[in-house]
Amino acid sequence: MMKLVVLTTFLVAVNAVTYEISVKTVTGPHAQSHGYFYASALGFNGKMIDFGLLPHTDSEEFEQGSTNVFKFESDVELETLGCLIIRAGNQSGDAWMIDTVEIKSSTDQEGFSHHNEDRYWLSSDTSLKGDEAKLALMWCAPPSFD
Repeated sequence: MMKLVVLTTFLVAVNAVTYEISVKTVTGPHAQSHGYFYASALGFNGKMIDFGLLPHTDSEEFEQGSTNVFKFESDVELETLGCLIIRAGNQSGDAWMIDTVEIKSSTDQEGFSHHNEDRYWLSSDTSLKGDEAKLALMWCAPPSFD
């Protein structure tokens, strides 16, 4: 039985895909956040991964002008990356303004990147009296002309 568990663990590790998400925070008033944010990705093959919480410590929070890099492993293969979704959690006490995002994987090393051109805030407070933010932001790969 132990050999089967070890073999199964080995096969999952061999087939795991590494995903890397980079997020740069805008340099500007109140752009940083100490909140809880989550990420998901879609592939052109119709599959989706919920990466869960973007992990950070108090010393590595989403500070103005900083770039945070998050690495995740999954046995779900998205093949060509299609979209990246970052959403706010209800534990966040403030909004976050993302400048740029990038996602790539061990099987799609080019991936794609995008800029938050419209300067949308990300927050669970979407009220007009509050942050007037978006609950989630989604960026998708540009069209392919292949």
